[in-house]
Amino acid sequence: KDLVRMIGESMGIQVKIIHFPFWPLYLLACLVEMVCVPLKIPPPLFRRRVEWFKQNRGFSISKAKKELGYNPKVDIREGLKKTGDWYLQNGYLQ
Repeated sequence: KDLVRMIGESMGIQVKIIHFPFWPLYLLACLVEMVCVPLKIPPPLFRRRVEWFKQNRGFSISKAKKELGYNPKVDIREGLKKTGDWYLQNGYLQ
């Protein structure tokens, strides 16, 4: 969530993140699978996809700093800004 907001901020875009309660969404995914699978239709929502959003995907560079002596030359905000600018200049974003 923080990274998505930082990406939006680096590009001058305000990001709105919508939160849905896990269990109702998971039950809906079960229902969608029960309907779609027998009909051989790829379900647009399935349990594994819902579970993916429940996991913490935060990472830390502290181990790389400690064990490898890694010291980034560009902070995350500056790096995101440079990356976004590159995507815009090369026509990958509008």
